[in-house]
Order: sequence, then C-alpha cells, then structure tokens
Amino acid sequence: MPHNDDTITLLYTSDMHGHWTRADGQSGGSLACAAQYAANIRNSHKHVWMIDNGDLLQGTPLASHVAQNEGECGAEMVGNLLRASGVDMAVPGNHDFDYGIPYLKGVIASSSCVWLAANIRHRSGKRLAESCHIAEFGARRIAFIGVTTRVPAWQYPDRLEGWEWHDEVLTVQAIVDHIRSNVDAIVVCYHGGVEREGALDQENAALRMAREVEGIDVLLTGHQHDRFVRREGKTLMLQPGSHGTSIGEVTLTFLTGEDSKEMVSEGRIADITGQEESGEVVAEVLKIRDRAEAGLGKVLCLCDSRLQLHDWHDLTCSEHPIVEWMHRVQLKESRAQLSAVAYAGEKQLKLSSGQLTRGDIQRIFPYMDSLSVFQIKGAELLSALEVSASWYDDKSQEPHADWLKPQLLLYQFIMFEGVRYTIDLSRPIGSRLRACHYQGQAVRHADSFTIVMTDYLAGQASRYPMLRRMKRLYGIKEPLARLLENNAGSQRMLRIDYTSNWEIIGGNVDVDSRNEEEA
Repeated sequence: MPHNDDTITLLYTSDMHGHWTRADGQSGGSLACAAQYAANIRNSHKHVWMIDNGDLLQGTPLASHVAQNEGECGAEMVGNLLRASGVDMAVPGNHDFDYGIPYLKGVIASSSCVWLAANIRHRSGKRLAESCHIAEFGARRIAFIGVTTRVPAWQYPDRLEGWEWHDEVLTVQAIVDHIRSNVDAIVVCYHGGVEREGALDQENAALRMAREVEGIDVLLTGHQHDRFVRREGKTLMLQPGSHGTSIGEVTLTFLTGEDSKEMVSEGRIADITGQEESGEVVAEVLKIRDRAEAGLGKVLCLCDSRLQLHDWHDLTCSEHPIVEWMHRVQLKESRAQLSAVAYAGEKQLKLSSGQLTRGDIQRIFPYMDSLSVFQIKGAELLSALEVSASWYDDKSQEPHADWLKPQLLLYQFIMFEGVRYTIDLSRPIGSRLRACHYQGQAVRHADSFTIVMTDYLAGQASRYPMLRRMKRLYGIKEPLARLLENNAGSQRMLRIDYTSNWEIIGGNVDVDSRNEEEA
C-alpha cells in the first residue's frame, strides 16, 4: 500500500526491562535496535509514531543502579535516553513503579515524549500523566489512550500509598465514549496482557477490553512477554515480545476521501535482533555506564562457587543454594515461621572469581519487591504446595505445558522453607503432595503459621489464588534486593551449607524406601 498522507505507521516496544543496548559481546535486541529500526522507517514513511508500552526502567543491573543511586540525575539521564531513542509516547508498566513515584515522575518530567496513564490517579485527584492524547497526521486525528495493569496496587501496598489504580476496561470505556465521534481511529496502549479464556484475572484484561469496549481499532498489549498478532472482533491486537528482540508494527490506511473514516489496519511483529544499534542511544547509555561502573562492580563478599547457577533446571529439580540463601535472609529479617521464594533472576548465573558484587545481587533478584509477613492457614499452604507440584510434566521434571504459556513462568514457581514436603510425580496433578510436615508434625488444614514472601507472590491471584486469602500482618520496609545486599556485605565469605527440605519422587525419579515409609 502507498505510504502517503493516508497511511500512518505505529511502531511499539514493550517490556524492554532495562535492555537499553546489547550487553558487551552479546547478540539480541535492545532499545537502541528499536530506535534504529524506527529511524530507518521514518526515512521512507511520512507519518510514523513510536511508542514504548512500559517496563522500560527496570530489569538490568545498570537500570537498577541508575534508579537507586543516581536520584534526580538518573531520571534526567533516562529522559535523555528516551529523547535519543525517538520515542514519541510512553505508558508506564508495573515495574516502572519499582523505584517509587518520585523517580518515575522525574523520568516523565525529563523526557520529551508524551506519557499516558489514564487509570492511575492519586486520591487527591492529581494524575500521574495524561489520560488520552490526540495526534494529528495530516488530515487524520488518532486518539491514543494509555492504561496500566493493576499489579502495582497490590505489589507495593506501602510504597504507593495514596495512588489508586482504576479498572482498565471501565476507564477506557469512558474515554472512548467521549472521543469516538471526534477522531478517525482509537489506539489503546495497555501495559497488560491477555487473560485465559473464562478465568477471572485481576492482572490482565485485554480480552475483556476488546470485547466490551466498542470502538477500539488497535489494542497494543504487553506485560506477558508474548509475541502475537490477532483480531478480536473489529479490534487488531498485538504483543511484541520483550527485551528489545522484536518490535510491533501497525499500518493504518485510510482508503477514501478526507471525510471518510473507512480504515484498514494491519499488524506484524518484526524481529530486530540483527538490527544495527542507534549510535545516539549507545552514546547515552555509555554515559550512564561510566557513572555506574564502580558501584556495580563493588565486591560485597567472597562466595561459595555453588551459588553459581549453571542451568535453571537446577532450581526446580532440588533446592538450590541461591534459593536457600534467599529463604534465610527472609526468615532472619521477618522472624516468620515459614518462607516462600520464587527465583526471578538470570537463568544462568556466573560469579567471577568467587566474588559477589552489587551487580550480582541485581542479577539474582532484579526487582524492588518488598516483603510482608502473612498468616497462612494449613489448608492454604497445602493448596499452594499442590500448585507448585503442578509445575512438573507427567512422569518428568520438565515444566508442564501450563507453565510455558505465554513463556517459561519460572518466576511464579514458589518454593517453601520451614516445612518438609515431598512431591510424588506418579500421582495426578492436584494430588501430588505426598507429605508435608512442620517440626515433625503433619500439617493439618486448621493449622496456622506466619509466612514471609514478597507482596507480588502474595498477590498472584491467577495461579495461587489461595495466597490472596492470607491476612497481612506487617510489612518489611527494605526491599528484598537491599536485604540480600546488606546480608552479603555483612560477611567475609558467603557459604551455604544445608539439607534440602523438599524432594521429588515418582515418575522418572527413583522412589527410595524412606519416602515410602514416610507416606
């Protein structure tokens, strides 16, 4: 189709997670790749609009260091980075709130692009950003609405006090009803994903939005790190993957005269892992790295080589020293009876010369999640253990297909400390928990325990709904990443000696006589 006044090209990235440039010597994608791809498109297309759909500010040691240690200057550096990338509009993702509202506000104020956050308001009435932006491309007026998943509302109950997340669908519906007759097309930029058919999901609402709100022409989604182009009724829906490996591209073509609103929308996902990087973006990132290098490389302590993670399968086959260490830190800081951990770091972790650095902590746990202590009933604990046991495919230790949609969900696989439990793969999903004991006594439904975990894990309604029924007793102010850093810095040698408190039997795993007797 001809690229003229009647054709508008929308380019968008999502879930960049701090991958602003490629790591030294590595392949893959980045914001710099997306920026260069967009620059190339602008050379041959008249109307081009570039969008970042959220989770840009978090995910790598460099991004975390800038947010935590550079303050206002760090926000200005990220603003300069956005300007160099050519982003016209941005929507905050849930992880863009990891470092608090002041940092995010600083980035918004420092960047030259439009920011949209329609469903986020302070109870005083103040808004974080605009709700809707109407951009003019020649004679055409395109309305953009930006909304964000409600995850931060329960992920950071203390850090975001006073800020409210309103229902994404109702928010979009009200705006669409108001503007539909005054624009040529409506594009919703939603940092949220596609819920499972028929499932109540507080985290993702794309299907509900497309089906219930009449008048959305294009729905740009994210959050799930998936890649797809599909139609839901009259709405074109996309999701462009993550970490800058691909970019979403939408073409809006108006077919007839100036007064007509007849339009054809087409979408595709373009792989940009082989794309040359933008020199301007690389230059801005080099400035940031120069300031951060000393801080990230600071050695906290010596460490046992067993802390290295050679393959993520090592985490799900038996308890790993990294997970044991995280449990110990959580229990020490909270004094709870039990601990719950899901590993959310790099799937291969190499530690240089037996040293643990500040940057390594970010690679182990790259989020700013805080901990809370909850009261959990025995019935809730046993139900949660059954969910974790459903990770395994029948008769193998590979993840079941349900844990691979839309990608590997390792960060949702919860491991528990403080109880001893056995998972039997010879049994069907839903009845695999063979034994669970606390201090030598079988856990009963009526029992009650205190348990420490991140607020994110406690709020995973879609996979662990029973955890949302727990009573929150109190929170711990320091984020888990900071607690891990402080713990490492307090000792000369970090050595983890332990005996695993959980095991897998049955299926392709040998069943020893001791486990048979325990049952």
